Amino acid sequence: METNGDADGKRGRIRRSSSAALLNTSGTLEKSIEALNVSRVNALRASIERHSDMVSRALLASKKTANNRATIEAAFRACREAFLEVSTVLVNKLEVRIAPGRLMEEDIRKVVEETLVVSSGRGLCAGSEGACNGGEGSGRAVSYASMARSPTPEVRVSRGPTIGLPRTTSFLIVPEEESRSKYTSSQEVKERLCRVLKPAEYGLRVSRLTLVRDGGVRVEALFLDIGKIKANAVLAKVGLKVQENIKSNPRLIVHGVPVDMSAEDIVQELVAQNLDGRDAEAVKMIYLFKAKQNKHKTSCVIEVKPEVRKVLLERGRIFLRYAACALADHVRIVQCFKCLSFGHYAANCKGKPSCGHCTGEHEMKDCRSRDSKPRCVNCERQAGSRGDSAHSAIDASKCPILLRKIKDRIALINYG
Repeated sequence: METNGDADGKRGRIRRSSSAALLNTSGTLEKSIEALNVSRVNALRASIERHSDMVSRALLASKKTANNRATIEAAFRACREAFLEVSTVLVNKLEVRIAPGRLMEEDIRKVVEETLVVSSGRGLCAGSEGACNGGEGSGRAVSYASMARSPTPEVRVSRGPTIGLPRTTSFLIVPEEESRSKYTSSQEVKERLCRVLKPAEYGLRVSRLTLVRDGGVRVEALFLDIGKIKANAVLAKVGLKVQENIKSNPRLIVHGVPVDMSAEDIVQELVAQNLDGRDAEAVKMIYLFKAKQNKHKTSCVIEVKPEVRKVLLERGRIFLRYAACALADHVRIVQCFKCLSFGHYAANCKGKPSCGHCTGEHEMKDCRSRDSKPRCVNCERQAGSRGDSAHSAIDASKCPILLRKIKDRIALINYG
Protein backbone atom coordinates (compact mmCIF):
# COMPACT_ATOMS: atom_id res chain seq x y z
CA MET A 1 0.00 0.00 0.00
CA GLU A 2 1.35 3.39 -0.99
CA THR A 3 1.47 6.01 1.76
CA ASN A 4 1.09 9.78 1.28
CA GLY A 5 4.82 10.20 1.84
CA ASP A 6 5.61 7.57 -0.82
CA ALA A 7 3.22 9.24 -3.23
CA ASP A 8 4.74 12.67 -2.63
CA GLY A 9 8.24 11.29 -3.09
CA LYS A 10 7.24 9.53 -6.29
CA ARG A 11 5.60 12.66 -7.68
CA GLY A 12 8.70 14.69 -6.79
CA ARG A 13 10.98 12.19 -8.58
CA ILE A 14 8.76 12.21 -11.65
CA ARG A 15 8.77 16.01 -11.76
CA ARG A 16 12.53 16.21 -11.34
CA SER A 17 13.24 13.52 -13.92
CA SER A 18 10.83 15.11 -16.37
CA SER A 19 12.42 18.50 -15.79
CA ALA A 20 15.92 17.10 -16.23
CA ALA A 21 14.88 15.36 -19.45
CA LEU A 22 13.48 18.62 -20.78
CA LEU A 23 16.53 20.65 -19.82
CA ASN A 24 19.01 18.10 -21.18
CA THR A 25 17.39 17.82 -24.60
CA SER A 26 19.97 19.13 -27.04
CA GLY A 27 19.28 22.71 -28.00
CA THR A 28 15.81 22.75 -26.43
CA LEU A 29 16.58 25.49 -23.88
CA GLU A 30 18.37 27.75 -26.33
CA LYS A 31 15.62 27.39 -28.95
CA SER A 32 12.97 28.09 -26.33
CA ILE A 33 14.76 31.29 -25.31
CA GLU A 34 15.05 32.41 -28.93
CA ALA A 35 11.32 31.77 -29.45
CA LEU A 36 10.45 33.87 -26.41
CA ASN A 37 10.62 37.62 -26.09
CA VAL A 38 10.42 40.02 -23.18
CA SER A 39 6.83 40.99 -23.97
CA ARG A 40 5.76 37.35 -23.90
CA VAL A 41 7.42 36.75 -20.53
CA ASN A 42 5.85 39.91 -19.11
CA ALA A 43 2.47 38.78 -20.46
CA LEU A 44 2.89 35.47 -18.62
CA ARG A 45 3.79 37.37 -15.45
CA ALA A 46 0.67 39.52 -15.81
CA SER A 47 -1.42 36.38 -16.27
CA ILE A 48 0.03 34.89 -13.07
CA GLU A 49 -0.80 38.10 -11.17
CA ARG A 50 -4.38 38.14 -12.51
CA HIS A 51 -4.94 34.57 -11.44
CA SER A 52 -3.40 35.32 -8.06
CA ASP A 53 -5.93 38.11 -7.54
CA MET A 54 -8.75 35.83 -8.69
CA VAL A 55 -7.72 33.17 -6.18
CA SER A 56 -7.60 35.76 -3.39
CA ARG A 57 -11.09 37.02 -4.24
CA ALA A 58 -12.47 33.47 -4.50
CA LEU A 59 -11.04 32.56 -1.12
CA LEU A 60 -12.56 35.63 0.48
CA ALA A 61 -15.97 34.96 -1.06
CA SER A 62 -16.24 31.30 -0.13
CA LYS A 63 -17.08 30.29 3.43
CA LYS A 64 -16.10 26.69 2.72
CA THR A 65 -12.47 27.65 2.06
CA ALA A 66 -12.17 30.11 4.95
CA ASN A 67 -10.39 27.64 7.21
CA ASN A 68 -7.96 26.51 4.52
CA ARG A 69 -7.45 29.94 2.99
CA ALA A 70 -3.95 30.51 4.36
CA THR A 71 -2.54 27.18 3.17
CA ILE A 72 -4.19 27.33 -0.26
CA GLU A 73 -3.07 30.92 -0.83
CA ALA A 74 0.45 30.07 0.35
CA ALA A 75 0.69 27.18 -2.12
CA PHE A 76 -0.48 29.34 -5.02
CA ARG A 77 1.87 32.14 -3.97
CA ALA A 78 4.79 29.70 -3.95
CA CYS A 79 3.93 28.61 -7.50
CA ARG A 80 3.83 32.21 -8.61
CA GLU A 81 7.13 33.14 -6.98
CA ALA A 82 8.87 30.10 -8.46
CA PHE A 83 7.74 31.23 -11.91
CA LEU A 84 8.86 34.81 -11.25
CA GLU A 85 12.34 33.63 -10.28
CA VAL A 86 12.75 31.60 -13.47
CA SER A 87 11.23 34.31 -15.69
CA THR A 88 13.66 36.89 -14.26
CA VAL A 89 16.57 34.80 -15.51
CA LEU A 90 14.96 34.50 -18.93
CA VAL A 91 14.30 38.23 -19.16
CA ASN A 92 17.93 38.97 -18.29
CA LYS A 93 19.00 36.58 -21.04
CA LEU A 94 16.61 38.07 -23.58
CA GLU A 95 17.48 41.67 -22.82
CA VAL A 96 21.22 40.90 -22.57
CA ARG A 97 21.43 43.15 -19.55
CA ILE A 98 24.65 41.64 -18.34
CA ALA A 99 28.04 41.33 -19.97
CA PRO A 100 28.14 38.95 -22.97
CA GLY A 101 29.23 35.49 -22.00
CA ARG A 102 28.31 35.88 -18.32
CA LEU A 103 24.90 34.22 -18.58
CA MET A 104 25.28 30.96 -20.44
CA GLU A 105 22.84 28.13 -21.12
CA GLU A 106 24.39 26.19 -18.23
CA ASP A 107 23.67 29.07 -15.83
CA ILE A 108 19.99 29.13 -16.79
CA ARG A 109 19.75 25.34 -16.58
CA LYS A 110 21.21 25.44 -13.05
CA VAL A 111 18.75 28.06 -11.80
CA VAL A 112 15.78 26.28 -13.39
CA GLU A 113 16.80 22.92 -11.94
CA GLU A 114 17.33 24.39 -8.47
CA THR A 115 13.97 26.14 -8.58
CA LEU A 116 12.19 22.97 -9.71
CA VAL A 117 13.86 20.94 -6.96
CA VAL A 118 12.90 23.51 -4.32
CA SER A 119 9.36 23.68 -5.71
CA SER A 120 9.09 19.89 -5.72
CA GLY A 121 10.23 19.72 -2.10
CA ARG A 122 7.48 22.16 -1.13
CA GLY A 123 4.67 20.32 -2.88
CA LEU A 124 3.55 22.83 -5.51
CA CYS A 125 1.64 20.40 -7.76
CA ALA A 126 -1.99 19.43 -7.49
CA GLY A 127 -2.61 16.94 -4.73
CA SER A 128 0.56 17.80 -2.82
CA GLU A 129 0.20 17.27 0.91
CA GLY A 130 3.16 19.49 1.85
CA ALA A 131 1.52 22.81 1.02
CA CYS A 132 -2.06 21.93 1.85
CA ASN A 133 -1.18 20.66 5.32
CA GLY A 134 0.92 23.71 6.13
CA GLY A 135 4.04 21.58 6.53
CA GLU A 136 7.51 22.92 7.09
CA GLY A 137 8.68 25.14 4.27
CA SER A 138 5.23 25.60 2.72
CA GLY A 139 4.09 28.99 1.55
CA ARG A 140 7.42 30.44 0.41
CA ALA A 141 9.29 29.37 -2.70
CA VAL A 142 12.02 31.95 -2.30
CA SER A 143 13.62 33.02 0.95
CA TYR A 144 13.99 36.61 2.13
CA ALA A 145 17.79 36.40 1.97
CA SER A 146 17.91 34.89 -1.54
CA MET A 147 15.59 37.54 -2.91
CA ALA A 148 17.62 40.35 -1.33
CA ARG A 149 20.66 39.07 -3.22
CA SER A 150 18.88 38.88 -6.59
CA PRO A 151 19.55 41.76 -9.01
CA THR A 152 16.96 44.40 -9.82
CA PRO A 153 18.66 46.38 -12.60
CA GLU A 154 15.88 48.87 -13.34
CA VAL A 155 13.40 51.28 -11.81
CA ARG A 156 9.77 50.89 -12.82
CA VAL A 157 8.34 54.34 -12.16
CA SER A 158 4.67 54.37 -11.18
CA ARG A 159 2.62 55.56 -14.18
CA GLY A 160 5.87 56.27 -15.98
CA PRO A 161 8.74 54.64 -17.86
CA THR A 162 11.01 51.81 -16.83
CA ILE A 163 14.53 53.21 -16.45
CA GLY A 164 17.70 51.18 -16.25
CA LEU A 165 19.69 51.91 -13.13
CA PRO A 166 22.86 53.89 -13.85
CA ARG A 167 25.99 51.78 -13.76
CA THR A 168 27.94 54.84 -12.72
CA THR A 169 28.67 56.32 -9.33
CA SER A 170 29.05 60.02 -8.68
CA PHE A 171 30.76 62.51 -6.40
CA LEU A 172 31.07 66.29 -6.13
CA ILE A 173 34.05 68.55 -6.60
CA VAL A 174 33.56 71.72 -4.56
CA PRO A 175 35.80 74.62 -3.41
CA GLU A 176 37.36 74.49 0.06
CA GLU A 177 35.79 77.02 2.44
CA GLU A 178 38.90 79.21 2.46
CA SER A 179 39.11 79.07 -1.35
CA ARG A 180 35.51 79.96 -2.27
CA SER A 181 36.53 83.51 -3.18
CA LYS A 182 38.78 82.09 -5.93
CA TYR A 183 35.82 80.56 -7.78
CA THR A 184 32.85 82.67 -8.79
CA SER A 185 30.94 79.93 -10.61
CA SER A 186 30.62 76.19 -11.13
CA GLN A 187 31.99 76.66 -14.64
CA GLU A 188 35.29 77.91 -13.23
CA VAL A 189 35.48 74.88 -10.93
CA LYS A 190 34.84 72.59 -13.90
CA GLU A 191 37.55 74.23 -16.01
CA ARG A 192 40.11 73.99 -13.20
CA LEU A 193 39.17 70.37 -12.50
CA CYS A 194 39.67 69.39 -16.12
CA ARG A 195 43.14 70.95 -16.07
CA VAL A 196 44.48 69.37 -12.88
CA LEU A 197 42.78 65.95 -12.63
CA LYS A 198 43.86 63.42 -15.27
CA PRO A 199 41.29 60.58 -15.48
CA ALA A 200 43.86 58.13 -16.89
CA GLU A 201 45.96 58.41 -13.72
CA TYR A 202 43.06 57.24 -11.54
CA GLY A 203 41.35 54.72 -13.80
CA LEU A 204 38.45 57.17 -13.92
CA ARG A 205 36.01 56.64 -16.78
CA VAL A 206 33.97 59.83 -16.74
CA SER A 207 30.54 59.60 -18.33
CA ARG A 208 29.22 63.04 -17.44
CA LEU A 209 30.06 66.35 -15.76
CA THR A 210 27.21 68.45 -14.38
CA LEU A 211 27.28 71.93 -12.89
CA VAL A 212 25.49 72.07 -9.51
CA ARG A 213 24.57 74.72 -6.97
CA ASP A 214 27.03 76.42 -4.65
CA GLY A 215 29.87 76.36 -7.15
CA GLY A 216 30.22 72.59 -7.46
CA VAL A 217 30.59 70.00 -10.21
CA ARG A 218 29.07 66.52 -10.15
CA VAL A 219 31.26 63.83 -11.71
CA GLU A 220 29.59 60.61 -12.88
CA ALA A 221 32.01 57.81 -13.65
CA LEU A 222 32.60 54.07 -13.92
CA PHE A 223 35.07 52.08 -11.81
CA LEU A 224 35.50 54.76 -9.20
CA ASP A 225 38.21 54.63 -6.52
CA ILE A 226 36.96 57.52 -4.40
CA GLY A 227 39.72 57.10 -1.80
CA LYS A 228 42.45 57.53 -4.40
CA ILE A 229 40.86 60.70 -5.73
CA LYS A 230 40.39 62.12 -2.22
CA ALA A 231 44.11 61.64 -1.61
CA ASN A 232 44.95 63.75 -4.66
CA ALA A 233 47.27 66.52 -3.45
CA VAL A 234 46.80 68.49 -6.68
CA LEU A 235 43.14 69.20 -5.92
CA ALA A 236 44.03 70.53 -2.48
CA LYS A 237 46.66 72.83 -3.99
CA VAL A 238 44.08 74.56 -6.16
CA GLY A 239 41.53 74.80 -3.30
CA LEU A 240 39.20 71.98 -4.34
CA LYS A 241 37.97 68.93 -2.46
CA VAL A 242 35.96 65.75 -3.05
CA GLN A 243 32.52 65.55 -1.47
CA GLU A 244 30.64 62.25 -1.59
CA ASN A 245 26.96 62.21 -2.41
CA ILE A 246 24.64 61.22 0.41
CA LYS A 247 21.99 59.10 -1.27
CA SER A 248 18.49 58.65 0.09
CA ASN A 249 16.66 55.35 0.46
CA PRO A 250 14.25 54.32 -2.31
CA ARG A 251 10.51 54.88 -2.05
CA LEU A 252 7.63 52.70 -3.20
CA ILE A 253 4.01 53.58 -3.87
CA VAL A 254 1.54 50.92 -2.75
CA HIS A 255 -1.94 50.75 -4.33
CA GLY A 256 -4.99 48.95 -2.99
CA VAL A 257 -4.43 49.57 0.73
CA PRO A 258 -7.58 49.00 2.86
CA VAL A 259 -8.90 52.39 3.99
CA ASP A 260 -9.41 51.26 7.58
CA MET A 261 -5.67 50.77 8.13
CA SER A 262 -3.65 53.48 9.84
CA ALA A 263 -0.06 54.31 8.90
CA GLU A 264 1.18 52.32 11.89
CA ASP A 265 -1.03 49.34 10.98
CA ILE A 266 0.32 49.30 7.43
CA VAL A 267 3.96 49.24 8.53
CA GLN A 268 3.33 46.51 11.13
CA GLU A 269 1.32 44.32 8.75
CA LEU A 270 3.80 44.83 5.91
CA VAL A 271 6.71 43.66 8.04
CA ALA A 272 4.79 40.72 9.53
CA GLN A 273 3.25 39.43 6.29
CA ASN A 274 5.94 40.26 3.75
CA LEU A 275 9.31 40.42 5.52
CA ASP A 276 9.04 37.45 7.87
CA GLY A 277 8.71 39.88 10.78
CA ARG A 278 12.24 41.19 10.20
CA ASP A 279 13.67 44.64 9.47
CA ALA A 280 10.84 46.61 11.06
CA GLU A 281 13.13 49.65 11.19
CA ALA A 282 13.76 49.36 7.43
CA VAL A 283 10.22 50.51 6.53
CA LYS A 284 9.06 54.09 7.03
CA MET A 285 5.68 55.56 6.17
CA ILE A 286 6.06 58.75 4.13
CA TYR A 287 2.51 59.55 3.09
CA LEU A 288 -0.89 57.90 3.36
CA PHE A 289 -3.32 59.25 0.76
CA LYS A 290 -6.78 60.22 1.91
CA ALA A 291 -9.34 57.79 0.52
CA LYS A 292 -11.78 59.09 -2.05
CA GLN A 293 -15.45 59.10 -1.23
CA ASN A 294 -17.15 55.68 -1.37
CA LYS A 295 -13.81 53.96 -2.04
CA HIS A 296 -12.58 51.03 0.04
CA LYS A 297 -8.94 51.20 -1.06
CA THR A 298 -6.30 53.92 -1.08
CA SER A 299 -2.55 54.30 -1.69
CA CYS A 300 0.50 55.14 0.37
CA VAL A 301 4.20 55.95 -0.13
CA ILE A 302 6.78 54.11 1.94
CA GLU A 303 10.54 54.49 2.23
CA VAL A 304 12.56 51.30 2.55
CA LYS A 305 16.12 50.04 2.55
CA PRO A 306 17.48 48.92 -0.84
CA GLU A 307 17.43 45.23 0.07
CA VAL A 308 13.82 45.46 1.25
CA ARG A 309 12.84 47.12 -2.04
CA LYS A 310 14.33 44.21 -3.96
CA VAL A 311 12.40 41.66 -1.92
CA LEU A 312 9.06 43.44 -2.30
CA LEU A 313 9.41 44.11 -6.02
CA GLU A 314 10.50 40.54 -6.71
CA ARG A 315 7.37 39.25 -5.01
CA GLY A 316 5.23 41.60 -7.07
CA ARG A 317 2.61 42.21 -4.39
CA ILE A 318 2.44 43.48 -0.82
CA PHE A 319 0.00 41.53 1.31
CA LEU A 320 -1.89 43.58 3.90
CA ARG A 321 -4.54 41.66 5.82
CA TYR A 322 -6.80 40.21 3.08
CA ALA A 323 -5.58 42.53 0.32
CA ALA A 324 -2.92 41.87 -2.32
CA CYS A 325 -1.58 45.36 -3.06
CA ALA A 326 0.23 46.42 -6.23
CA LEU A 327 3.43 48.43 -5.88
CA ALA A 328 5.94 50.37 -7.99
CA ASP A 329 8.92 52.65 -7.57
CA HIS A 330 8.01 56.18 -6.53
CA VAL A 331 10.34 58.86 -7.91
CA ARG A 332 9.13 62.30 -6.96
CA ILE A 333 9.73 65.15 -9.41
CA VAL A 334 8.44 68.59 -8.41
CA GLN A 335 6.70 69.98 -11.50
CA CYS A 336 4.26 72.89 -11.49
CA PHE A 337 0.96 71.98 -13.14
CA LYS A 338 0.27 75.63 -13.86
CA CYS A 339 3.32 76.68 -15.88
CA LEU A 340 4.86 73.16 -16.29
CA SER A 341 8.28 74.31 -15.05
CA PHE A 342 10.20 72.36 -12.42
CA GLY A 343 11.18 73.05 -8.83
CA HIS A 344 7.99 74.65 -7.49
CA TYR A 345 4.29 73.93 -7.00
CA ALA A 346 1.29 75.59 -8.62
CA ALA A 347 0.35 77.22 -5.29
CA ASN A 348 3.63 79.17 -5.36
CA CYS A 349 3.79 79.77 -9.12
CA LYS A 350 4.32 83.34 -10.31
CA GLY A 351 4.43 82.52 -14.01
CA LYS A 352 1.76 82.43 -16.67
CA PRO A 353 -0.25 79.26 -17.14
CA SER A 354 0.89 76.90 -19.89
CA CYS A 355 -0.94 73.89 -21.25
CA GLY A 356 0.91 70.57 -21.18
CA HIS A 357 -1.00 69.41 -24.27
CA CYS A 358 -1.23 72.33 -26.72
CA THR A 359 1.20 74.93 -25.13
CA GLY A 360 -1.65 77.48 -24.92
CA GLU A 361 -1.88 80.04 -22.11
CA HIS A 362 -4.22 78.00 -19.96
CA GLU A 363 -3.87 75.08 -17.58
CA MET A 364 -3.98 71.57 -18.99
CA LYS A 365 -7.23 70.77 -17.22
CA ASP A 366 -8.92 73.59 -19.20
CA CYS A 367 -7.58 72.55 -22.61
CA ARG A 368 -10.16 72.41 -25.40
CA SER A 369 -7.77 71.05 -28.01
CA ARG A 370 -7.38 67.51 -26.71
CA ASP A 371 -8.21 66.10 -30.15
CA SER A 372 -5.15 67.78 -31.66
CA LYS A 373 -1.62 66.37 -31.57
CA PRO A 374 0.21 67.22 -28.34
CA ARG A 375 3.07 69.73 -28.15
CA CYS A 376 5.52 69.99 -25.26
CA VAL A 377 5.89 73.52 -23.92
CA ASN A 378 9.16 72.69 -22.15
CA CYS A 379 10.82 71.27 -25.26
CA GLU A 380 9.75 74.36 -27.23
CA ARG A 381 10.94 76.70 -24.47
CA GLN A 382 14.37 75.19 -24.14
CA ALA A 383 16.88 77.17 -26.14
CA GLY A 384 18.56 75.11 -28.80
CA SER A 385 16.30 72.11 -28.26
CA ARG A 386 16.47 69.91 -31.33
CA GLY A 387 14.27 67.13 -30.06
CA ASP A 388 10.75 66.25 -31.13
CA SER A 389 8.16 68.28 -29.21
CA ALA A 390 5.16 66.25 -30.38
CA HIS A 391 4.32 64.91 -26.93
CA SER A 392 2.73 66.01 -23.67
CA ALA A 393 4.86 67.95 -21.18
CA ILE A 394 3.95 65.42 -18.47
CA ASP A 395 4.69 62.30 -20.54
CA ALA A 396 7.92 61.00 -19.02
CA SER A 397 8.20 58.19 -21.55
CA LYS A 398 8.51 60.68 -24.44
CA CYS A 399 9.64 64.04 -23.04
CA PRO A 400 13.47 64.08 -22.88
CA ILE A 401 13.49 66.94 -20.37
CA LEU A 402 11.19 65.23 -17.87
CA LEU A 403 12.99 61.92 -18.42
CA ARG A 404 16.31 63.58 -17.64
CA LYS A 405 14.86 65.03 -14.42
CA ILE A 406 13.74 61.56 -13.37
CA LYS A 407 17.13 60.03 -14.20
CA ASP A 408 18.93 62.76 -12.25
CA ARG A 409 16.70 62.04 -9.26
CA ILE A 410 17.28 58.30 -9.55
CA ALA A 411 21.05 58.93 -9.50
CA LEU A 412 20.62 60.38 -6.00
CA ILE A 413 18.80 57.31 -4.63
CA ASN A 414 20.54 54.27 -3.20
CA TYR A 415 19.06 51.25 -4.97
CA GLY A 416 21.80 48.97 -3.73
